[in-house]
Amino acid sequence: MWLQQGSPLSPVGAVDASEDFFEAIEHPELGTQAAALLLRYCAIPRLGYLARTTHPALLGGAAARFDERAQLSFQRIAQLSDEELSAIEHTDEFKEDGAPPAAVTRQQLLLRASFPVRLGGFGLRPVSRVMVAAYYSALVAALPELLRKCPDMRAKDGPAGLAHVSATEVYAELVRLRNELLDSGALNRRERRQLARDIEFLLRRWQSCPPVPQLPQLRGHCPH
Repeated sequence: MWLQQGSPLSPVGAVDASEDFFEAIEHPELGTQAAALLLRYCAIPRLGYLARTTHPALLGGAAARFDERAQLSFQRIAQLSDEELSAIEHTDEFKEDGAPPAAVTRQQLLLRASFPVRLGGFGLRPVSRVMVAAYYSALVAALPELLRKCPDMRAKDGPAGLAHVSATEVYAELVRLRNELLDSGALNRRERRQLARDIEFLLRRWQSCPPVPQLPQLRGHCPH
């Protein structure tokens, strides 16, 4: 796996590199509480950098694989086998005579574990759930620097300038990511209103970024 400043450049390599850590926190001699904290605060964020810098179309497969491995690690730490999770649902195979219906299903229990702690979950946030929002936010945050580095992308005054912006590949990608977030159903009402106003915000930001100042040309050789 190739690394740059300690960060993996390959999504698949990042997942492979996390296997040793998952196995370490699953060691039986490590206490359950310590292992759970290490899983939440050290293992889950390992793909955070890639979620912000890698397009979701390229990260999706590795993110799904990482989420499955994190869920398996949670089950091992909590000592929850697949048989026990299936028994919760009281299916025909496990149901006893007169047993009440299950309060939650296996899928609901694992979903609850992915919620934040403040919402009664375990904090096992799946990368596949947040990767679109992470990439979109990082692209918006990097927009001023992109415009300073690429003056041709900057909008000019008037309708023609806005049409020029709308035709750029970066703007089209921002709109596509925004629409994907709106269609995902994962945002509350306030977040949806804020996201719907982002396009106007982006257009203003596109016009307000000054170009990169030209550095003076150095003559002669630099002293050693």
